[in-house]
This record gives sequence, structure tokens and C-alpha cells, in this order.
Amino acid sequence: PPLAHRSVAFAYVGDVTGSSRALRQLAALTGAGAQVEVLAFDTDRAAVLPDGVTLHAVPRPSGGGPRFFWQAHRQFVRAARRLAAARRSDLWHASDLYVRPAMARAARRSARPLVFDSRELYAHLDATEDAPLKRWLWRTVEARHIQRADLVLTVHGAIADRLAAAYGTVRPMVQHNLPRVTAGPRTTTLRDTLGIPGAVPILLYQG
Repeated sequence: PPLAHRSVAFAYVGDVTGSSRALRQLAALTGAGAQVEVLAFDTDRAAVLPDGVTLHAVPRPSGGGPRFFWQAHRQFVRAARRLAAARRSDLWHASDLYVRPAMARAARRSARPLVFDSRELYAHLDATEDAPLKRWLWRTVEARHIQRADLVLTVHGAIADRLAAAYGTVRPMVQHNLPRVTAGPRTTTLRDTLGIPGAVPILLYQG
């Protein structure tokens, strides 16, 4: 396998076991032979992580908003520094924009490649709609760091085109958010519970 006996540092702001995208990426990395060191918030579901993954719990800051992410950034900088001191990571993976600056610093100091997973158009999230300062902040962070990644991933072709046009970068590689499909019996539970007649279509939005 191309990553056999290689160590990958994978950072994610949140409980990594709650992200199907992160779990698929971790499974792909370990399946390629890598040992993966995950920097993420602590979880009681660590058992669902693939074999070959070690979780290094990062303290979860209190509060929310920009202050929360600034504190998280500092926590991830310290955690990455400890990881780098303990073992030399061959690849640093920033699994969202919020850990991008910390992982970029670690990759630069260790002279190793950096992968950035741009899961959103961060400057255009709902939370920035009436918050121009937040929009400016995330756009500034995105613009500063996206061009320095050795590989950029994103979730959709339209976002890949937008990022390439906005920042003059190579078009990011698209990895769609497609869950593993499992077969299950069809039931009328939803219609029965909500009183929806069988002839009325149901549109499900899962964001």
C-alpha cells in the first residue's frame, strides 16, 4: 500500500466519530496502510474508529463564535506540537477550515505535505448571513491558507469551481458526501406518525 508504515496527523474540530465523511477518510487512510493520529475532541464512541487510528483528545473550549474557534485553534496548535515532538508525521490533514491554520503551521515546521478538506464555502455559511465581520474573517483565513495546501478536497463540483475561481488555485479534488447504502424494509411509520396521506409526496432535506 502506498501509505504503508507512514504516519498521518488528522485534525477535526468536533467529535470525529460523528462525521461520516471523516470516518470514510480515516478508513481510506488506514486501508492504504497508514497509521493515523487523530486530533479531535474527546468522545465516548472511540470504538467506532477504524483499526490503525489513535485518538488524541483535544480539550473542548467553552462558548461559541469566533472566540470558540480562536481557543480551539490554540488547543490544536499545542496538540500538533506535542504530536510532532513525539513522532514525525509524514502527512498533515486539516479536516476543516477551523484547524487549517494549526495544521499548516505544523506541516511547515516539519516540512511535510498538507491536505485541506474544504467542506463548505465557509464565508457563505448561514451563520455569516448578517455577520459581515464573520464573513470577512473566514474569507481571510480561507484565502490565506488555501493556496498553501499541497492538496485540497471539497464536497461538490460547484464548490470546487468556486474555490478555484476565487483564489486562483488548482481545482480542488471532489469527494462527494455519499454514505454507505444499507437495505432496510420500507414502512409507513413517518406517514402514520405525522398523518401524511399516501398520495402526498414527502421531500426530505438532510443538511
